[in-house]
Amino acid sequence: MAVVAIFAACALASYGKCKNGDGDDDKDSQKSKPKSKSSPSAVVEKFWTAMAEYDVDAVLECNAAESEGSASYLAEGLEDMKHAEMKFSLKKIKSEEVEDDEATVECVVEVSIGKKKIGKGNFAILLAKKDGKWLITDFEPDEDFFDVVEKAENEICQKPHKGNDFNEIKEREQRFMYVQGKILGEAVKKAAPDAKKVVVLVDWSYLYEPNGQPVSSPPPNFTLDGLKAGIGNVEYVIVCKEIPKTKPQMMKEPDGQEMEMPVLVDLTLDKTDWAKILKDKNIKGADVFVALAMLPVDLNLKEILMSLKPLVGKVALLYPDWNNETFKACFADGGKNMAELIAAVLVKNSANYEKNPPRDDQEAFDVRYVLATPQNYEKQLEEARKY
Repeated sequence: MAVVAIFAACALASYGKCKNGDGDDDKDSQKSKPKSKSSPSAVVEKFWTAMAEYDVDAVLECNAAESEGSASYLAEGLEDMKHAEMKFSLKKIKSEEVEDDEATVECVVEVSIGKKKIGKGNFAILLAKKDGKWLITDFEPDEDFFDVVEKAENEICQKPHKGNDFNEIKEREQRFMYVQGKILGEAVKKAAPDAKKVVVLVDWSYLYEPNGQPVSSPPPNFTLDGLKAGIGNVEYVIVCKEIPKTKPQMMKEPDGQEMEMPVLVDLTLDKTDWAKILKDKNIKGADVFVALAMLPVDLNLKEILMSLKPLVGKVALLYPDWNNETFKACFADGGKNMAELIAAVLVKNSANYEKNPPRDDQEAFDVRYVLATPQNYEKQLEEARKY
């Protein structure tokens, strides 16, 4: 479960809204009450409330910057957390520092799996005042928070899942990843039957380690495998965010001993990274650009497609932010003012995360997704909205 990636999506999209503690009467649960409903601390409390309730809309209410790419990604991540019964709870607000229109709130967050408490970690949230309203702009979790999250994820791997063992669940999810890629690939093949070169945007982890070193061999990517099976034998150009090389910093512990601390780098794709990707000489002249990873969170879909128009003819997307007028406008444009949007895989509100995928690829796809194309996007949007 990519919990760190979820917060990365939140950070650059500048989300906000959530929850306080679970009512424990221990020392940490005695958090200070905010002075005002519009104070930075109040926004932080709302943020953790929404995270604990897996409420994407509530999180997005305090969005400090419009984002076309993050909402669907966040929804998918929160759905995974809900399925695993993983929850974050605000235990204490340690401090609130306000300077002009910027603020930092330090808090303690507890991670739990079901009714089992895994541990607590420190978490800093940055805010800014926009039109008189405090909004979250960034997250700075401490290392101890990541340590607790890692323990929680290990706990998830070891716990029984409603009669299914972990391997069964892993195989089920791998199957869904494959079919979403394959159905998208088949749509690309149908819309661009003569395509010879396809550019594929993947997550940075396919090519890089977190320290910026290239991976010795790419990890399994079942969605990419499915995409290739759907499109067939063409030239594939794989691109992703470039991760800068870093070296661990040496820090002294209280006893004087030195220890290595990893350097935290921003792993989320933004418009600066996007501009670097578009400079890749292998992209220009490609027939299709397929995004299997989250798009830049600080650009809307129209801006993204306009930036691609001089380089590629057609575009296909996995999990775009579809619940807005911009998404429909991009389909309606038909390639006149921007690169032509030919297909998009959308996660249905009625997606079933308990059902095993049928053997038939299309039937398996239909359990969770819909495919929007220029011919059917209005109908498919209605289908995706159903609960």
